[in-house]
Amino acid sequence: MVFLAPLPTFYLIYKKKSAEGFQSYPYVVALFSCMVWIYYAFNKNGAGLFLITINSFGIVVECIYLTIFLVYAPKKLRLPNTLGFLFGIIQMVLYLMYRNATPVVLEDPVKVQELASDHVIDVVKLSTMGDANPKEHKNSINL
Repeated sequence: MVFLAPLPTFYLIYKKKSAEGFQSYPYVVALFSCMVWIYYAFNKNGAGLFLITINSFGIVVECIYLTIFLVYAPKKLRLPNTLGFLFGIIQMVLYLMYRNATPVVLEDPVKVQELASDHVIDVVKLSTMGDANPKEHKNSINL
């Protein structure tokens, strides 16, 4: 029922053919919330099917709301929202494709080049590397 609460708002947007005065943030946040709940449900043993069912319905409804909003939104609001929406969908599809992927294990591990015993690395404080006689410099500060 919560997902259907904005239905009168979108009926008004459809009737006026304009989304001016409305923001897309609540619907984007609701879509993201459903996606996070589905991610949790995939990792949860037991009650995952119930969470997946409810939030899948929520994702479909929120996508419909955002599509209606983008169709009737002013042009200055349309481009960033459309790009964010498309990149979000692409991200979720890629996640679903690769979530069960097995990592590739190399037969022979690659070793980092080791320093030979004749290489010596000295770490020296920069303050000790100055000139022996700093008074010869014009810009030196006398204390």
